[in-house]
Amino acid sequence: MRLWTWHKPDFSLTSDRVDWSRSDYYNDESLPEVRKAYARLAEQLGTDQIIWCVTRREDHIVLPSDECCEWEIEVPSDNILRFVNAIVWNRIIGRNNVYPNYGREWRHRAAIQAPGDEARQCEIVKQCEMAFDASLPPSLWSALFVNCPGVDVNALLTCPIEPKWVVARGVHTPIDSPRRVRP
Repeated sequence: MRLWTWHKPDFSLTSDRVDWSRSDYYNDESLPEVRKAYARLAEQLGTDQIIWCVTRREDHIVLPSDECCEWEIEVPSDNILRFVNAIVWNRIIGRNNVYPNYGREWRHRAAIQAPGDEARQCEIVKQCEMAFDASLPPSLWSALFVNCPGVDVNALLTCPIEPKWVVARGVHTPIDSPRRVRP
């Protein structure tokens, strides 16, 4: 299965060990639940050596501040630890962002329902987000793992990975890339 993941330039997927303390994400003070969530995830998976990958390259947004390198890998399906619903994971750690695929769909729906009325369109998008959140089970952990790849689904791998799985190593997304989100 083709997967993509992003890491700091000095990190090697094929030889290094994951050190959560080096992760900007793990150390983000605006996400107080992330450390507990990572510990619980590691307990459930039986390892803390977890690599997060997207199953669809277009699901990853490159931020202007990113200094990460992209790795494109081809992993045998039986080497994928689990598939994770990315939106559920973000809710578990306290991030309420909506992934681009849902946001696009909801904005499109709002534009059709309320053409030219930006305030009403914002209300419609908010209603869609609230309906989505209401559709999640009370225990987000019970909805975290899914059985197959898809929109907004991540694949978890054990680190290090086999060198033969690497298709492209350390590709840096240029600052002028259309995939890089501008501030």
